[in-house]
Amino acid sequence: MIKNKAVTFAILIATLLTSCSAEVASTPVVSTVSAEAILPAPTENTSPPNIILVIADDVGIDSSPCYEVGAEKPNMPNLEALCKSGVVFDNVWATPACSSTRAAILTGQYGLRTGVLAAGERLEDTESIFDVLSKDAPVPYANSVIGKWHVGGKQPDPNHPAMFGVNHYAGFLSSGLKDYYEWEITEDGVRSQVNGYATTVFTDKALEWVEAQDSPWFLWLAYNAPHVPNHIPPDGMYTQQGLTGTPRDMRQNTRSYYFAALEALDFEMGRLLNSLSPEVRANTVVIFIGDNGSHDTVSQGFDPEKTKFTVYEGGIHVPMVIAGDGVTQMGTREDALVNITDLFATIAEMAGVAEVSQPDSVSFMDALTNPSFAGREYAYSEFRFEDGSTTWTVRNRQYKLIEYSDGRRELYDLSVDPFESNDLLAGGISEEIAAVISELENYRKGLQP
Repeated sequence: MIKNKAVTFAILIATLLTSCSAEVASTPVVSTVSAEAILPAPTENTSPPNIILVIADDVGIDSSPCYEVGAEKPNMPNLEALCKSGVVFDNVWATPACSSTRAAILTGQYGLRTGVLAAGERLEDTESIFDVLSKDAPVPYANSVIGKWHVGGKQPDPNHPAMFGVNHYAGFLSSGLKDYYEWEITEDGVRSQVNGYATTVFTDKALEWVEAQDSPWFLWLAYNAPHVPNHIPPDGMYTQQGLTGTPRDMRQNTRSYYFAALEALDFEMGRLLNSLSPEVRANTVVIFIGDNGSHDTVSQGFDPEKTKFTVYEGGIHVPMVIAGDGVTQMGTREDALVNITDLFATIAEMAGVAEVSQPDSVSFMDALTNPSFAGREYAYSEFRFEDGSTTWTVRNRQYKLIEYSDGRRELYDLSVDPFESNDLLAGGISEEIAAVISELENYRKGLQP
């Protein structure tokens, strides 16, 4: 456990204050971190950290501040403050769809083991990160999942989260909401109607749950935003100009509505962080990730046909930022390869679990303190299309191989071709390229259950 945790998180909150104050001076966004916030005094705290995992829906690196891809960015001062006070990860692979990514985080396993390779597929009963934190951590963790679940299949059982050790669940079980203001919530198996902006309601639920905790806790906060339909957030939460909310305007200015939803998410994330007492803030680590690449209607930089629902970089290369308790590599970037499955082992290690038995999950916790962190040798992702065919991809530090179930293959040198425009297999296969293919295929073969 890293010493002087209060100092680490004090710097984080101070950065949030500075960032928000600067933004408020030039935009209509209301700061979620007040100037009166009391920062924790430096103390030596060795208690297990609280952990907040914030998942943004349909957010690739092109849509996230702190990453160079994408000419336009949403105004997200709270996320930018996390970037300045924590570690920004440059090579994180998720899966191309929400369900498969969530299943991978929950279990630490690739989809070829869980059977969840596409949106809407059901995760069957298996050990979850919630089970590990409650049974294997030196101090058992309380946990809550707030927001989108979407690993319960097409007709999810309202008690499906409880099957995976979730102590408290409040959110929606399906792929998305038809209306951000009028929707159905499932809370611990009981369904009811809600009239309220979903991003705000989820934050309120998170605040209520956190305030009731008196032991280490893990909060999985899975916002629906900025997933469609991107209805206009309440006033004061966004800076995008001229939004009317009409169907025509939403079609013509899709990215502006998408950014407004992201800005509202940032507003509410800041409200959550500011709600924590100085002592709790000093003992909390925050993880922010996107679950898959941006949708083709809002993506930037990437070929629109190589975005969400594909294993190209535009579909699986996602933002991840970690800040707070135990993070001493503040304001740095990490280019080691990270798989979304690795969150399982990393969160377990944060909680003091000595070791997890999932070979697909490799802890990257050392990256939070060690500038020489090496990371995994290979990253892997996969997807199942609507017609039942599949695709998978493996990369090392330089090359990326994609293979489809019909035998088609593509190979890219990501070191010089990050947008995958030059298929190295299009002009024949040299001896060197054949060796690369063999290396990457051997990794995939080694994963067979």
